Amino acid sequence: MILVLLLMYMFYICTASDKFYILLIMKKNILFICAFILFTMATFAQSPLPVVSTPSDIFLSYFDIDRDDFKATRILDAKIGADGNWYCLVELEAPRIGNRVSGSIVDGPYLIPGGGLYIRAASIGPTNVAPNWYKSVDNNSHYNPNTVSPNEIVEFKSYSRYAPTGKEGAFMWFKATYLSPTEVGIYYDGQNITPSNSGSMFEVIYTAAVTVKTGTWPFQKIKAMPWYVQMSKSPLSPPFTLGPWLVINLKIKRPN
Repeated sequence: MILVLLLMYMFYICTASDKFYILLIMKKNILFICAFILFTMATFAQSPLPVVSTPSDIFLSYFDIDRDDFKATRILDAKIGADGNWYCLVELEAPRIGNRVSGSIVDGPYLIPGGGLYIRAASIGPTNVAPNWYKSVDNNSHYNPNTVSPNEIVEFKSYSRYAPTGKEGAFMWFKATYLSPTEVGIYYDGQNITPSNSGSMFEVIYTAAVTVKTGTWPFQKIKAMPWYVQMSKSPLSPPFTLGPWLVINLKIKRPN
């Protein structure tokens, strides 16, 4: 709000005084910036998730297609949310993780779904939204299909454990884009999706780690060393080229 008021004040100065001729020249740019900010706020206002910039609390690594793999492997459940839309609970896995940490490795590398997961629909960027803005996914302890209510089915809500099997991992609700009398799912048609829905392509930042042994006896410590992997960027050449997006193309039998 303060920024908008400041821009309005600068616009007033530009139109009211010859002493600010330079600002008058910049008037169109100022209006463009203001419109861009308002559009961005309106775009992300559709989601209850907080919008955050690219995380910087730990090392940010770019997706290396030769070392990394992160994908949606299956739909575990499908339900109708309180808004009347169908949602699919998708399992996300990292079958291959390239180590970014040196040292004496005790365990890993492994995925840390609760250590930080950031996502946005590919249809909302990078052409019309700042490329470092993501929706921060809150991790919840476990998903139990017998106790979940329609109010809890929210797009991008994440869980670290699937109760029926006890499996640890990353499980997330996505809005369904495919619906038939017998099936429900998220369908990828090989083309860019429209901004009217979340679609089937997503930019993701996920957290991986290794457990390492540091120091020398008797002061040795064993600790996890985490890092982020940003899928939308690739380290192949400067400036960094676009990496792969998370593409979901899954269907299951429609629940009764």
